[in-house]
Amino acid sequence: MVGVISLRDLIISEEDWVVSDVMSERVVYASAGDDQESIAKLMRDYDFLALPVVDFKKHLLGIITVDDILDVMDEEASDDYSKLAAVTDMDRNDLSAIDAAKKRLPWLIICYF
Repeated sequence: MVGVISLRDLIISEEDWVVSDVMSERVVYASAGDDQESIAKLMRDYDFLALPVVDFKKHLLGIITVDDILDVMDEEASDDYSKLAAVTDMDRNDLSAIDAAKKRLPWLIICYF
């Protein structure tokens, strides 16, 4: 990947221009091994609608869209709220009701007061 060009710039450019005249060589991208949360923060900080994903040689592997990031942010928020309420293991079948109550009891007492 050597550069990016916006659809707007592509549409308003003159017909005889070449892509290298219109594209920006300053590219913000995500690596294939990056964490979902760091990519979500990157897209939020730059207000991107899409972000290219590259490998270690900077070959384009694909893009991440804002729709993908919204799903990730929703999943991460649900996970964080579950951890805060100590209900992360509530969907396990091997957890007895007494064990589940013991895990939640400190939070229930704090919320009561």
